Amino acid sequence: MGNEKIIGDDVSINGLRLFRATVADGDSTIVFEFHAPWPIDSTLDYQQWAMHALLHALNANKITIRDIEPVEIP
Repeated sequence: MGNEKIIGDDVSINGLRLFRATVADGDSTIVFEFHAPWPIDSTLDYQQWAMHALLHALNANKITIRDIEPVEIP
């Protein structure tokens, strides 16, 4: 610790903060968290930061499937 800055409920470490992204594709939804620059910089594409973080986690095998179950179709 020591490099964190606390402003209200916001905690940033080394200029990065934890964000949450939701990816939706038809009926599927994936929610994941990633670190990006804080405070928000309007010149940065935070969607690209999120995609990069997701692809990095996939390529590094850091993502595991927690549960698989069949979907009931009425």
